[in-house]
Amino acid sequence: MTRVVPLVTASAILGYAACGGGSGGEVPDALVTPPFDATDAAPAGLAIQAVAPAGGHTIAIDEQAHYAVTIANAGVQTGTITASLSGSTDFMIESTSCTTLAPSGTCEVRLRLVPSVIGAIDAQLAVSATPGGTATGSIHGTGLQKNVLSLVDRIDFRGRAVGQTSAPIPVTVTNTGTATTGPLAVALAAGRFSIQSDTCAGQSVPSLGTCTITLVYAPTGTAPLGSGGDFANLSVSGTPGGIATSTVAGYGATILMDEWQYLFPNTAIGSTSAPRTFTLTNTQAFSIGPLTTDTQFFGTSFVLQQDTCHGTTLAPSATCTYAVAFQPTATGLVAGAIYVTAPDVGSLRASASVQYGGTGQ
Repeated sequence: MTRVVPLVTASAILGYAACGGGSGGEVPDALVTPPFDATDAAPAGLAIQAVAPAGGHTIAIDEQAHYAVTIANAGVQTGTITASLSGSTDFMIESTSCTTLAPSGTCEVRLRLVPSVIGAIDAQLAVSATPGGTATGSIHGTGLQKNVLSLVDRIDFRGRAVGQTSAPIPVTVTNTGTATTGPLAVALAAGRFSIQSDTCAGQSVPSLGTCTITLVYAPTGTAPLGSGGDFANLSVSGTPGGIATSTVAGYGATILMDEWQYLFPNTAIGSTSAPRTFTLTNTQAFSIGPLTTDTQFFGTSFVLQQDTCHGTTLAPSATCTYAVAFQPTATGLVAGAIYVTAPDVGSLRASASVQYGGTGQ
């Protein structure tokens, strides 16, 4: 015999429940059809896929840094996407390409950080849409004290005699800010450069005030022309005050020209300037030579009127000279150079140069 299963309508179920049928007035499970199966549930929607830079920026107060946040959609077509920030007003939304997102689509929210405090700065970015849900992510940054200390970018001793201590070079540190600095710390990497005197370390410098660090250089070896030399970093820091750094440079020499660079006065075409004499000195306690004068880069607008160096062997502390005049053949700036070399003495190389220029008119 065929069994007939009666059709259960919604009104029947409601009536059953209203009459208190079953245990506690509940509709039997066998009579309830779920609104959707678990396999039909909508997948997750919006997600923050990446933050660049991932570790955040470290910048001085009042300066700007930028972030790019990638938003991805792992669900169905979203509604209109809105983005908001919380946690710190130092972060702000700069722009967004996020309007709506198709399935598997991405868009970008760009943020700007302008630190107002020293230390960690954290915020939360939230993006939301209906449908699409809400995604949140942490944004990080670090504020540094604004730098108000100032000193020259480079302290250049140029060529100095090997085995001797150079004449000192004073370096001025200036507080360009409106407040007095904290006690300053001075650091110079150990090497052939050293601090001879220092009125900065441990001192607080008032607004627009200065202090001075005096450096000396004692090279122990030589390097060929154009092949580097000795380098170190000088840093001065304070809280408040920030940090200022400078590169210290120099190279050791056995023979030295009294000038490394010279600019002739402007000279009319067809005329000849007064000669300029350059003196070469043997800085060592042993003879160096014979010297070779390389005029490969001398320049056609310059005249070598005197050369007492070429072929000469210089005794200790002895000198020789070059006399150069400017004789322009065309208008404009021209340049030239003299290079001098001698055979090495042990591990020490002998080389020197002078560069010069002039403008024809």
